[in-house]
Amino acid sequence: MVKMARFELKRPKKRQICLTFGEEPSKLFKKRPDDGGGRVRSSERWRRLRVCVLSQNPLCMVCGHLAQEVHHIVELAKDMSLAYEFSNLAPICEDCHKRIHSAYRRGIEPEMFFPKEKRLKKQDITII
Repeated sequence: MVKMARFELKRPKKRQICLTFGEEPSKLFKKRPDDGGGRVRSSERWRRLRVCVLSQNPLCMVCGHLAQEVHHIVELAKDMSLAYEFSNLAPICEDCHKRIHSAYRRGIEPEMFFPKEKRLKKQDITII
């Protein structure tokens, strides 16, 4: 009896190609350096604080619409020590969040959107 060798046909890996630019997604976008923000935003402490801020301040600080996100006024890449500071947090809507980050990239300072007298204070938030 002759043993036949088993051959497994392996399919070639499909490359994901961006239809717009014709490149692989990994080559299109530069990877941002780890600013530590991912560790903050995935922490249980951040989740609880975010819920507290949004439940007690449900309106966007910029336009007054319903806030869905909590924004770090001073970016985490610039100062990680302000990650959980109430004075550095702002409840904002998704549209304003996009506009604010776009303005930051153009060099506009956070004080333009969030004057110090309008920022949250510790007595404005009750931790659950």
